[in-house]
Amino acid sequence: MPHTEIALVGSFDDPSPFKLVGEIYIDHKPPGYAFAGNLPGMTEAEVIEKYVPKED
Repeated sequence: MPHTEIALVGSFDDPSPFKLVGEIYIDHKPPGYAFAGNLPGMTEAEVIEKYVPKED
């Protein structure tokens, strides 16, 4: 699996080097809420499947 890092862009003094490349938990966003552009999105189930380690 490729290495992924997630950070809150608002934590940085200069957020300009960061690019929004996708959305997570898209099945929980409020009606009428959307970022500009057509970004790839993942539902809660997809996020959990991809990032939460499986228990033995």
